[in-house]
Amino acid sequence: MRLFPWLDRFPVGLFAIPVGLLALAGAWRRAEGFGWAIALPVASSLAWSAVALLTVFLLLYAAKCLRHRRTFAADFSHPLISSLMALIPLSLLLCTVYFGEAGHPGWLLFLLVALTLQGVVAIRIVATLTATSLPVAAVTPALYVPPVGGGLVGGMALSTLGYPGWAALLFGMGLVSWALLEVRILNRLFDGSMPEGLRPTIGLELAPASVATLAAGAIWPLLPGDILIVGLGISAGPIVAVMARYKWWGRVPFAIGFWSFSFPLAALAGAVIEVVRRGGWPPFVGGAALGLASAAIAFLGLKTMMLIGRNPLIPAPPPA
Repeated sequence: MRLFPWLDRFPVGLFAIPVGLLALAGAWRRAEGFGWAIALPVASSLAWSAVALLTVFLLLYAAKCLRHRRTFAADFSHPLISSLMALIPLSLLLCTVYFGEAGHPGWLLFLLVALTLQGVVAIRIVATLTATSLPVAAVTPALYVPPVGGGLVGGMALSTLGYPGWAALLFGMGLVSWALLEVRILNRLFDGSMPEGLRPTIGLELAPASVATLAAGAIWPLLPGDILIVGLGISAGPIVAVMARYKWWGRVPFAIGFWSFSFPLAALAGAVIEVVRRGGWPPFVGGAALGLASAAIAFLGLKTMMLIGRNPLIPAPPPA
């Protein structure tokens, strides 16, 4: 009997959990500027919890790649699953943003490895998007993760390590990728025919605008608050669009895919905190945004624990 009989079905979407926790940790660390004594302890607890989960997931996924190479190859050629594979390097980039030190050669090497992995997945997705055989059902917000997430978060990571020029370059690449994908994905979302199993990924529709606003503030520390406020205004559009379709995705049974909301909400909270700091907004606005993001991610964590209690997180094997 194998130790992990479900290893070939280990879902790459689980990496959305450490991604969301690391993003929320960054937002709490920014809240230290409010003078909150609990900000840094909460941020550290979230960050190290994310690292622990990430380590376990990486070991399991590496074992899957080694023991089930055909399954891995099939996943890599699948337009949706291969998009979610970018969550792995994205989590490494967020580790760099949170823990990285400027001028540290070890962190630079770590970042280059993460960017290489992100680039491999992004190139694969771009090649798939340009193919006429791309299934309509494969057009989901998950497509944002490799090129847009890699560009914006990669820019933040490079800025953290002290490479502002390269950071600006990746930021621009992320913006272009977002612009090229936005119309196609929005058209698909409002078409309304997305299968129920894919609807939880709608949370990723919130990500580009909020992450771009946060990344701009991180890359250019002297950027005026008014510019970031414009970014918040742009972020409001996807929020309204997604919430207007609540009945469409809200009645879907809870699944790990709903962690797609965690990263954008945490990034939005971080962006609001930056606006409070630079734009003269009252601090309670930043606290409210952080509280909302924390409550949403705590709810996701609770629902995940309940899901573990009822059903395993690993998908059931297909029928013989």
